[in-house]
Amino acid sequence: MTWLLVVGFGQLLPQKINTAWGHPFDFERPVLAIDLASTQPMTIEHPHPPTTEDVLPLARINDLEQMGRDALKRHHYTEAQRNFAAAIAHYERLQQWVDAAGSAYMLSRTYFEMGEFAAATIALDRGIAFLDDLTHPPAALQAQFQAQQGQLQYANSQTEQAIDSWEAALLFYQEIDDTVGTIATQLDLAALYHELGLYQRARQQLTTVRDDLDQIDRDRIETIELQTLNLLRLADVELMIGQQNNAQDLFEKALRLARQAQLRDAQSTLLSRLARLAYDRGDLSLAVQHYREAAAISPNRTGAIAAELGAIDSEMAINIAQDQSQTDPQASLSDPAFDVIGMPQTPQTPAINTALQAILNRMIDLPSSQAKAQLQIYLTERVRDWHHHTDRWAIARTISPLASVLELSIVVTSAITVPRHSS
Repeated sequence: MTWLLVVGFGQLLPQKINTAWGHPFDFERPVLAIDLASTQPMTIEHPHPPTTEDVLPLARINDLEQMGRDALKRHHYTEAQRNFAAAIAHYERLQQWVDAAGSAYMLSRTYFEMGEFAAATIALDRGIAFLDDLTHPPAALQAQFQAQQGQLQYANSQTEQAIDSWEAALLFYQEIDDTVGTIATQLDLAALYHELGLYQRARQQLTTVRDDLDQIDRDRIETIELQTLNLLRLADVELMIGQQNNAQDLFEKALRLARQAQLRDAQSTLLSRLARLAYDRGDLSLAVQHYREAAAISPNRTGAIAAELGAIDSEMAINIAQDQSQTDPQASLSDPAFDVIGMPQTPQTPAINTALQAILNRMIDLPSSQAKAQLQIYLTERVRDWHHHTDRWAIARTISPLASVLELSIVVTSAITVPRHSS
């Protein structure tokens, strides 16, 4: 079974290959013609719209947006919600519809990141209502709304509607000559076309993306981050359609760019991608090495935890393979899962016990989000698998109670549906 590390820059969860989910980097799909960086839940601090005396100067409202944006980047969702909700109320009072719509769009994104898709839809609908008050809504803003609507439709299994929304977003991005938005949307469409069995359309989109990437100036430092992101997204889709060698080459190319520009989030993400590929081909020692490096440089708590968990998973695979080869040599020869390259000594189980307990404690402290839900689900699945294979080991004494704790956490987080695409 193929897995992919996804979630945002630095938030790298081993996941079944449902790639294009999530920005591999810790920023949203870039807002191009207009700076619309705001995101909040629909619960507004004011029970009623602010009175004239309550309304802040426009500069102060912009500061609220910036604080919300910064909080969102740190995954402090409650703080972000509070600031953006206030900004929406003030913008609405001043009839600043473009700004209000932008804040509502980002509010929808915040809810989406939290896995609260119904609230995200309400926020997006509110932004659309703001746009209705504009004679000529900016094309960049319309592109973002269509793209976000496609994400929500996809999350709700409305695939045909998602295609319509993304194709509409693509037209808007092309209208304003927005290469970044165009490429991101083309990759979303390619992944969805492939999922629906529309292989020719998927290949056509990927061919177009490769051509567009070749035209981007890769020499200027300010474009390296976007180039790295686009290569990563393209590699994710290549991996989804079974082109592992192409994906490997693209991940390595993106990693070279990320190191050139000293992009820590990008490096962590890409190292974890490469670690997963190494794991899948049985090079568990290299997988551990890549995961450890990814965890060490990740500036994001969720990303660091996920990378550490990937390293432990690889070490456990080494344990299982060695144990299997000792108890049933023929099975280890016939099962590709145990075709381990350069298998090191078995890791000491006390160290793994300690690491697992530390990971669980750190995970509990993470704010509620799709990333946390994915991480909990993944850890629960891995713990079950480890326990199945390790009942003779001392580590089972740690895994059994850990599994019980995780079972409870999954009940709490199971209401969060994790979509496969996001942009």
